[in-house]
Amino acid sequence: MVGVRPAEVAEPDVTRALKEMEDGGEVVWRSYPIQDPHLAFDCLDFVAPVADDGSEQARRDAELAAEHAYNDWLGEWLRSHRCT
Repeated sequence: MVGVRPAEVAEPDVTRALKEMEDGGEVVWRSYPIQDPHLAFDCLDFVAPVADDGSEQARRDAELAAEHAYNDWLGEWLRSHRCT
């Protein structure tokens, strides 16, 4: 899952909204550190929705989805990145 937001939305507003959704059990939000001097950021955030029933299994499924998205990104990055 990939999300793109308009530039006019301030990062603190997005962070606050994600925190509220996470606190409400609507999403799982995970941050993964990225330590590469070629990238303009030092972490990646992955957000996955929790199924409507809000069960522990739904939360675990969302956690796995976020982790899977990160692993996919990391695998693609490592396959395409050429450090010289």
